[in-house]
Amino acid sequence: MRKLFLLTLIALFITLTGYAQDTAAVENALKQLPGYTFGQERAAFEPLAQAVRKSALDEKLRSALETKLLNVLDANCTIDAKRFICRQLIIIGSDAAIPTLSNLLRHDDTINIACHVLEAIPGDASTNTLLDSLKTANDTQKLALIGTLGRKNATSAVAPVSKYLNAETLTVALAAADALGAIGTEKAMQVLKAALPQSKGALHAAIADACLRCCAQAVKQKNNAAAVSLYQELMQPNQLGHVRAAALSGLVQAQPEKALEQVLQALTESDKSLTLAAAGYVRRLPGEEATRAFASLLANATTTTQLLLIDALADRGDRLAGDAVSKAASSAHEEVRLAALTALAVLGDKEVVDLLLEAATTRTGQERRVAQDSLARLNDPTINGLLLARAEKGSVALRTEALEALAARKAVETRTALLGFYQDPEAEVREAALKALRVLAMEEDLQPLLRFLESPKAESDRSVIERTLVAVAKRIPDPIQQTEAIRSAYAMTADTNYETALLRVLGELHTQESLAILAQALQNKDADLRLVALEKLGAWSNETPLDVVRTVLLNPASDDERNRALSAYLKLLRGAENTSQRELIARYQEVFTLLNNSDELKTALAGVANLVSTDALKMAQGYLTDDTVSAEATFAMLRIAKNLSGIAPKEVIPAIQPFLSNANPAISKQAKAIQEAIEAFDGYLAAWQYAGPYFEEGKSGKILFDDTFPPETEPEKILWKSMPMAVDERPWVIALAKVLGGEHRVVFLRTYVHSDKRQPAVLELGTNDGVKTWWNGELIHEFNEGRPLTPGQDQLALTLNKGWNTLVLAVFQHGGNWEACARLRTPDGEPLEGVTSNFEMN
Repeated sequence: MRKLFLLTLIALFITLTGYAQDTAAVENALKQLPGYTFGQERAAFEPLAQAVRKSALDEKLRSALETKLLNVLDANCTIDAKRFICRQLIIIGSDAAIPTLSNLLRHDDTINIACHVLEAIPGDASTNTLLDSLKTANDTQKLALIGTLGRKNATSAVAPVSKYLNAETLTVALAAADALGAIGTEKAMQVLKAALPQSKGALHAAIADACLRCCAQAVKQKNNAAAVSLYQELMQPNQLGHVRAAALSGLVQAQPEKALEQVLQALTESDKSLTLAAAGYVRRLPGEEATRAFASLLANATTTTQLLLIDALADRGDRLAGDAVSKAASSAHEEVRLAALTALAVLGDKEVVDLLLEAATTRTGQERRVAQDSLARLNDPTINGLLLARAEKGSVALRTEALEALAARKAVETRTALLGFYQDPEAEVREAALKALRVLAMEEDLQPLLRFLESPKAESDRSVIERTLVAVAKRIPDPIQQTEAIRSAYAMTADTNYETALLRVLGELHTQESLAILAQALQNKDADLRLVALEKLGAWSNETPLDVVRTVLLNPASDDERNRALSAYLKLLRGAENTSQRELIARYQEVFTLLNNSDELKTALAGVANLVSTDALKMAQGYLTDDTVSAEATFAMLRIAKNLSGIAPKEVIPAIQPFLSNANPAISKQAKAIQEAIEAFDGYLAAWQYAGPYFEEGKSGKILFDDTFPPETEPEKILWKSMPMAVDERPWVIALAKVLGGEHRVVFLRTYVHSDKRQPAVLELGTNDGVKTWWNGELIHEFNEGRPLTPGQDQLALTLNKGWNTLVLAVFQHGGNWEACARLRTPDGEPLEGVTSNFEMN
């Protein structure tokens, strides 16, 4: 207490000292105040407003200021001055202000601000003033007065305000209903309850809402009996839906012992607002009795209510409702069946397995998918054993569905039993078991699967067994272990069919070990085995087998082998990501000398179209006059030209010139778009490679800025990929967000710049967001803030060496968009002469 007393004294001292110092300014403000108009400089009046705020701890000062303000208010002052004074009186006004304020209540332009002051002044005097003014007020004034009485919770205003429920002006009647609801006493409740049956339209809705407010206040004050009586009236079918829903909520709160009865009754109604509110209580009311009661309504409810009930019962999660929901799964209405099948995933146990299996096998479309999903989600430890038993007998469709469910449920403990299903006479059952094993089998299951492949039940089973072996092997983390069992079987077998099947499996694993075996198989005397090896090499995940396949292509043993090798080689070239453009060009040039017909030429041109090289452009141009492939050559040339538009405009412009006025509008449109892109690049660097992106969970892009990454520490080990350009309306922008996506990460960008001479230059750099910049291996710039991209926002002076120069950017993503752009200019901002950029040094 003593501490509080001392703090109060200190605050009072500060207040008094401050006020004494500002007295002259306050008096000056009071002198100017009568002529104040809105928009006038208010600095002169700020000392007065501060004094009002500071007077809170000093009654004498507060009274003195109030008197001075009232004197100005009583004088001849502007309307804006009156409003300013009233805003101060809201803070310090007392009963002393009431006579002056009562005069303001008579005028439409001041009644609202006067009401605000009177609302802030407690006691009967302010309330009585409002009531007295109400007797002679016009409609506009009545709205302000009645609203203020409601906000003041003026209990003495109930009788006077209630008269206006019958006002001829609707807005006044609505204001009266709202005010009575705000006052919320039992007397106000009785008035509103009496008026409710007689009202219509908007007034009826306003009175009903006011009744709800009164009921809530009554429940708060433990006057539940009065609230219940009115809530029950508000629950009647002639009331608005939202009112009935609110009344139901009120009844549940006021009579919790009858909550279940009230909710059950509401669920039988046709009013959607009411049943929606009731469904909320289906989720929340506790106990088994409630679950049984709600479930019992399902059979005879309307379709809409059935859907609400099923959804709510599923959220409730009590399996006592499972039987009722199971019956709803056979409803005549598809939406009810779907809802029930979905809910059974939560509410069902082993008793619903047969129902869901039947639905999964006999129904179609979404119903089948939902039944399958619910089978997969059923949470009961006995389900997997039951599904295994169902898979052993019955219709083929049901048995295969049970096996698929075991896979979906990740029932790993059943995998040994699933291996036994391979002896089943039904091919579909065997296939379903093998497909399930693709998900469930482990490394130790490879041996029995290999035995199946060696001696299949039917020759048609081989491909299914092969895919299962591939899936199981790929889940083994160690790449050597992936192939060990299969390599061992391959080395030991003398059975040609088994050997070929094993080679197909090895060809899908894409490890160094399997690649070596495929390469060795190309020397095998069996022609079919060699063809299988070529086929699998052509589908390799990278271009590593290029030279192995090339050897066969240059010296094939047969036309079939040559054709298979060519197909494999072209596929590998087209998917090559780790090979330089220069090497790819050389390989394509060699391939073109080996082609025999237009079909092969078309396939080769489709691959060349992916290159970004002036040599590739020339290669495609060379076939424009060949009628058999001119269309493919045109497509390839235009695609290459588009990719080169920002890199080699001098070579691209003459190449596309003949196509600008082509008779084919699609071709001319492409050519014109390339021409526009060249103009839009305006010297910006476009031959970019990228590495990454790199990120670390939990680290923002700004924090990542202080870390180091492989392109900085191990540049020789980095795989750089070509960065697509022209992916939005600004072709010169490196659109990282669109190409790479993600947030809070960094990507490294690299390009090579060739200059005919040593010369000074300025790098005009723009990034969103942070950036580090290396020129010829030296870090020359760092920026680590979020920002939108603006071209040239960083101007970096540097020197171009004669010959090749290297530019590397690390662009950091802080959230939102992510992009960059860069170009080189002379120190005067002009284009540089004799400067080009490329993906790699020539």
